[in-house]
Amino acid sequence: MSTPKILPDEIVVKNLYPAIRALIAIELVKKYNFKQQVAAEKLGVSQAAISYYISQKRGIAKNFIKSEFVKMSIDKFAEGIANNKLSEEELVMGLTKLVDYIISNRELCQLHKEIEKDLNVNDCHVCEERFKIPPEAYVKNLIKKIEN
Repeated sequence: MSTPKILPDEIVVKNLYPAIRALIAIELVKKYNFKQQVAAEKLGVSQAAISYYISQKRGIAKNFIKSEFVKMSIDKFAEGIANNKLSEEELVMGLTKLVDYIISNRELCQLHKEIEKDLNVNDCHVCEERFKIPPEAYVKNLIKKIEN
């Protein structure tokens, strides 16, 4: 099967964002000596989530983050938070753009394959195509097809 049943965005929300937050949380707590509650406030999650991240009960998809650029970005985001050089808005945009990078470079595929065992990631091009066509144009063309 080369068309996913589970949408890439579902994997991003349920797995990738928690993994990225987990890596940042671990850096904040272990490297920058943040209290879990402070790290939670900075990342917009609960203290319990930070505890789960540190104990590796949540955010376990971080094992699928292989790109040196992504790892370096996560380290720098943690540094920016720790040194008050990153606003909340910059962090949100940075995380969003980092996920776009992961998707557009097919780095989400391995995680998708792990979750959706029957998916042939070599023949799936959903994520690549999503960045080629502007959203409004694609949806309008789809509506035209339906109406004809």
